[in-house]
Amino acid sequence: MEKALEMLDVMLDSGVDPDVYTYNSLLNGLCKTSEYEDVIETYKTMVEKGCAPNLFTFNILLESLCRYRKLDEALGLLEEMERKSVNPDAVTFGTLIDGFCKTETWMEHTSYSEDGRETRSQAQRQHITSSSVLSLRS
Repeated sequence: MEKALEMLDVMLDSGVDPDVYTYNSLLNGLCKTSEYEDVIETYKTMVEKGCAPNLFTFNILLESLCRYRKLDEALGLLEEMERKSVNPDAVTFGTLIDGFCKTETWMEHTSYSEDGRETRSQAQRQHITSSSVLSLRS
């Protein structure tokens, strides 16, 4: 990824403006191999250079934030999507639901029996999480 970031610098130094597809490719690679701070920093550069993010951009950012359990930031990004008139899709909500399911805060929404077995089904947990995410949009 270091070489990809260097190539971005070469492009910018040469006066070539990367488009949203170039940034999305870079962001996707960073999401898979780097810390979320690198992803967010590259996103900020993208916006500063006047490149408008699209739905794929936001889904990549959400994946990175959820991977590092930065759910408050992920929800803030959902609000930013609305401000920028980018409509979330099934991937957007699926990523958020997955992020919520993998956090310790999920434990607050799960019931256990006396012997320690979980008493809510997977479907019940997903319904609670889906409802929670959707209620944040209203």
